[in-house]
Amino acid sequence: EDDKQKSASPNLDLYCRMAERNVKPPCSLEGSAFMGGASLDGLVSGWVSLMERSNGETSRSVMLNRGNEGKRCYGPIPVIELRILLQNTGYSKGVISFPEQQFAVDASTRRKGEKMMEVCSDERFKKRVLHIEKRGGEVVSQSKSLGQDMCSLGLFEYAILSVHIHARGCSTAAKFCNRAKKVQLLVSINGTTRPLVIPFYSMNGQP
Repeated sequence: EDDKQKSASPNLDLYCRMAERNVKPPCSLEGSAFMGGASLDGLVSGWVSLMERSNGETSRSVMLNRGNEGKRCYGPIPVIELRILLQNTGYSKGVISFPEQQFAVDASTRRKGEKMMEVCSDERFKKRVLHIEKRGGEVVSQSKSLGQDMCSLGLFEYAILSVHIHARGCSTAAKFCNRAKKVQLLVSINGTTRPLVIPFYSMNGQP
């Protein structure tokens, strides 16, 4: 039976070694700038990268809600796209689910708390699952907006999300990298929802 399991999943040993070292799986959809990574008790891991535009600027034209009258119009705001790579690295008794949630990047300082919120007012910038890779190499590509759960992953399966953040006060990606401290996402494991906190590296390479 052991031989049968090995033949069905020839890369199982490799995945186990990668999980032990919290090594992220290769994915061509990651951003150009790596922000940070973390693991939750060896069961699930997340890595965050940033999609940087060629000129480094963040200003985008976004559909916004104006005032209390429900008026909507386009306006320029600073926007950063984060790519979040998620992998079930150690839970074999079922799937790990990632419930629908609103993301926020913590930009707090010692003097005040601050959060940069996800862009939700414009369909073009709503978070999406770009790619899900199942065991055995099966690939599931998604382009639609998310529903009740963003995705569910069996052991060693991984997915990558695209999340756009309103980078308030950050005219360039470099300024965002200097101010952003961490992002938190909720993970459902065996019916229990737990936070996975991913700290970001600063410009000098320190978390």
